[in-house]
Amino acid sequence: MVGFLGSLAVTGFGLVAVIGVSWPAYLGPRIDRLGLTRSVIEMNNQGCRVIRELEACEDQWIHRETGLSYLPCSARSRRKHWIPAVLKLDALSLAKTAGQDYIALLDLNTEQVTKLTLDKPLPRGLNLHALDVWFENDDKVAEKGDKMWVFVNNHRPPFNATSAPFVGADSSVEIFETTLGSGKLHHVKTVAHPTILTPNNLVATGPSSFYVSNDHFDKTHWRRGMAQWFVDPAASSIVHCDASGIEPQCFDAGWFIYPNGIARGPGNILYSGSTLKGVVRVLEIQQDKSLVLLDEIAIPPNGLPIDNLHVLADGSIITANLIALKWSAAYAKIDDLSMKAPVEVWRIRNSTGDGRFYGAKYEISQIYGDDGGVLTGVTNANAHKDKLYLTGVFTAGVAVCPNQMLLA
Repeated sequence: MVGFLGSLAVTGFGLVAVIGVSWPAYLGPRIDRLGLTRSVIEMNNQGCRVIRELEACEDQWIHRETGLSYLPCSARSRRKHWIPAVLKLDALSLAKTAGQDYIALLDLNTEQVTKLTLDKPLPRGLNLHALDVWFENDDKVAEKGDKMWVFVNNHRPPFNATSAPFVGADSSVEIFETTLGSGKLHHVKTVAHPTILTPNNLVATGPSSFYVSNDHFDKTHWRRGMAQWFVDPAASSIVHCDASGIEPQCFDAGWFIYPNGIARGPGNILYSGSTLKGVVRVLEIQQDKSLVLLDEIAIPPNGLPIDNLHVLADGSIITANLIALKWSAAYAKIDDLSMKAPVEVWRIRNSTGDGRFYGAKYEISQIYGDDGGVLTGVTNANAHKDKLYLTGVFTAGVAVCPNQMLLA
């Protein structure tokens, strides 16, 4: 998700002096990624419609074979007060809107929406962010009715709500059990651990194990502000947890600059998008679940801030890419839907053309662009057949856009 810009909206702008380096080599690409010199390239944004019922859904998992889709959703009225990833930490106001977050089941064939019901309320409620799924028989194609586990980030406010701006969220990962297509969820366990510090996105690796990305090194700190766009912040971790025992066994599997969205690739590959670097990291999962960096893939020309990313049925990766300053401005005025935050969607796949003979390993192409007129604040893109689905942490719905490039 979104784990990036809020300090722009929350703390305002500051002046950072970069001494002894050249503008083109150092500052230029960073200014471009921030959005001072780049405008969105609009394409394939005609014929879209918006499912208004699904508000503030930061992530989307799709079962490709059935077209059943799961989303962690909230309400814009709640996001206004509480997005820890962007240092919006008003727990007192959040408490007045409690109980509005939910997991939605969206049938992409009919666009029927079902709000899943919990078998019991969680003592500290739900403040949802990302979502992933694991099936009981992961080595076969799942069918409707098959047993599965749903993993979600839960950004719980601290017990002392007044301390939230100083200590941040008390985040956890919640694990639920259900069957594909069911309208009910059984809560299995809450996983909390000191390494789950600033959780952003997650990838299930078993019925009680997962990777989770920490988008920042600190829950709250001045270096999470404007400075991080000009001087690299401290690396933060992608954590692996095994929660099959009484106490979760979690460790830092790898350290990277600003890991945001993560997604399972083929075999033992994990993809990680970096917001500040504008790259997709190709990581190899080791036997002990640690991660080794194999490659970095930049969105041209200088990298474009990446939020969530997803792997499609053909193995290609699609990324939601943001114009950072405009996203920040739109969130700062969340009540004003006329504020536009643009988005571009890019696709990465293995090179199969002549370019591979000249060392080009990947084909990287833009497949969507919008100035925010279709849907403002998009932080997530996923696809099914010939349709692109656009969601976001504070979007006023889910956009559905036909896109023939997905079939090419």
